[in-house]
Amino acid sequence: MDKIKVAVAGVGNWGMNHLRVYSELREADLMAAVDLDNEKLKRVKREYGVETYRDVDKMIKKEKVEAISVVTPTKTHAELALKVLRRNVNVLIEKPFATSIKEALEIVKEAKKRNLTLAVGHIMRYNSGVVKVKELLKQGVVGKPLVLSFKRLGMMFTRVSDIGVVKDLAIHDIDLIRFLLNKDPIEVFAYTGRVKHVNEDYSTALLKVNGNISCFLENNWLSPSKVRELIVTGEEGIIHFDDAWKQLKIEKYSSEGRREIYPNLKWNEPLKEELKHFLRCIREKMEPKASGKDGLIALYIAEKMLESAKTGKVIKLNYRFPKL
Repeated sequence: MDKIKVAVAGVGNWGMNHLRVYSELREADLMAAVDLDNEKLKRVKREYGVETYRDVDKMIKKEKVEAISVVTPTKTHAELALKVLRRNVNVLIEKPFATSIKEALEIVKEAKKRNLTLAVGHIMRYNSGVVKVKELLKQGVVGKPLVLSFKRLGMMFTRVSDIGVVKDLAIHDIDLIRFLLNKDPIEVFAYTGRVKHVNEDYSTALLKVNGNISCFLENNWLSPSKVRELIVTGEEGIIHFDDAWKQLKIEKYSSEGRREIYPNLKWNEPLKEELKHFLRCIREKMEPKASGKDGLIALYIAEKMLESAKTGKVIKLNYRFPKL
């Protein structure tokens, strides 16, 4: 099997993880890294021995890569992604994959026009526990889902100045609602606030999904402990997934009393699963599990959450995008 030539644009903390995983994948041939920080590039050169660049155009021209991970600040995603696509290179863009719906639409259209793979880094779709929860819901283990409750809390240790907690954290759970239920929310009501950061650093939201399903989202950058929790309440029991502790539990009730079940899980690194899938999509011309359209919809809902918080109103969601 021929390896796919790959590069990473943006080598901060998460970009370094992309470099590490690509270097471990037998499907990938890690060629280069791009960043504006010379010290970071020196570290990449030292640890991975690949070529380093400050300009993505020069890198593509010299290295002739086939795929690039864009792991830069959100405000740079659109410009970089469009440069990459216009060089006929496949791209995975970290979430949120643009700062606006207008930018997102431009990226999606460019990828479609050139028949290139466009993936968005909604990494939770590749989390072993989340995949198992989706499987359990499909099997009807707890009956019809009624309420999905998400908590994604913790301190912000890296500097994020171009987006707030809604587009940084809540967007994960927005996407998971769609992934787990195979349905789009139809309305949202949200509240946000700011205490220590430039943008909102805590938020709560209620999203309604057809079938009388309620979804609660709680997110902040203020909690002293890291919380990553999903609880699905169904007609016949509860699924509780704690991603921080890597524990999945089913609670059911019957005439015999309360019963707890702990399914066996094979844990895989989500980023490794995501990047393997991205490369497979390029090779086999498949639609990614988290496509450009998925990224667009998640961004749209996040923006409507912020609109709701600003206006104090319930926002109806209509998804009236131009034909993609």
